[in-house]
Amino acid sequence: MYATLKPLGKPPVLPPYSLLAIYLSNLLANFVTFYLSVVPGPVNSSFTPNPLRFNLWAIAHTSLNIIGTALVLNMPTRITTGPPVKNADGVNPALDDWSTVAQWMSFSWLDPLIAQGKKMALEEPDVWQLARNLRSRLILNKFMAIK
Repeated sequence: MYATLKPLGKPPVLPPYSLLAIYLSNLLANFVTFYLSVVPGPVNSSFTPNPLRFNLWAIAHTSLNIIGTALVLNMPTRITTGPPVKNADGVNPALDDWSTVAQWMSFSWLDPLIAQGKKMALEEPDVWQLARNLRSRLILNKFMAIK
């Protein structure tokens, strides 16, 4: 119920990680349920579901969980304004600011840097900046605000 109503009430701009956890736990439960329905269980079971109705429900539920998980995984990790642009010093921005959750989790946002490193030795201007939320000035300002 929560996973259905939360995005409808206020559509998220950034990934709702709580929903991702719910979808992934439901997917795990669906796979366990599927496994238990395939593997023969105890003969004296008091619960015998209608196989057709049970299978249709399980397929629909699993499909919706896969769709929900895919939607959350393809959301951007941060709000950015436009494509990545080099700064005044000619240093590339951190591409993890422009990555999706799936790219960030799999480190596939590092592919351009790795490809460049395979072609030639990386120099300092080739390496990207730190992400905005990891820069020392921002962290120092947050620390000073606590004092």
